[in-house]
Amino acid sequence: MTIIDLNRPLLISQGRHRACYRHPLMQDKCIKVHLNGEYNCETIREIKYYQRIANKVFTVPVISHYHGMVKTNLGTGYVFDLVRDYTGDVSKTLEHYITDNALYKKHKADIKLAYHRMVLWTKKYAIVTMTLKPYNIMYRLKNENEGDLVIIDNLGCANLFPLVYYSDFFARQQLSRRFFNFEKMLNNQYGITLSS
Repeated sequence: MTIIDLNRPLLISQGRHRACYRHPLMQDKCIKVHLNGEYNCETIREIKYYQRIANKVFTVPVISHYHGMVKTNLGTGYVFDLVRDYTGDVSKTLEHYITDNALYKKHKADIKLAYHRMVLWTKKYAIVTMTLKPYNIMYRLKNENEGDLVIIDNLGCANLFPLVYYSDFFARQQLSRRFFNFEKMLNNQYGITLSS
């Protein structure tokens, strides 16, 4: 297997445990790697969940799709769709939009519509998420004024016996709580409301 070289110019973002790079051979993909060769339970949980819902996920337009593992100079890499705007630029996070007053004012109405669609699709397909955070959701512009919200991180369930994997009813119940808590956090921290 060829080893893919990931270098600083390809870096998109970095968190506490993982970094995300543009795939040097595929413009529509990115590669997530663990930092410092660390084994990351969060990534493994997500990958197992993606494998579990492989037949569902490709019909859901609100999730970045998983495409398998690759070897990189930084260790094992996990390949996902790279969320891009209509311009070809890498999409910005929801957090980017809600913390920039001018951008949020310009896109506020459509972000609310995109949020409503995201809630409907995730509930329709009973997609299981961990805590929703605005930096783990991308706002992908379809044109200058319209976009979609795409969840790029924190899928799956950390419970030892994840009942939500076996029952769409319980998955939807959990999603309702996740969205309620997300909206409450957005209101408390950013003073915004997405469900109106």
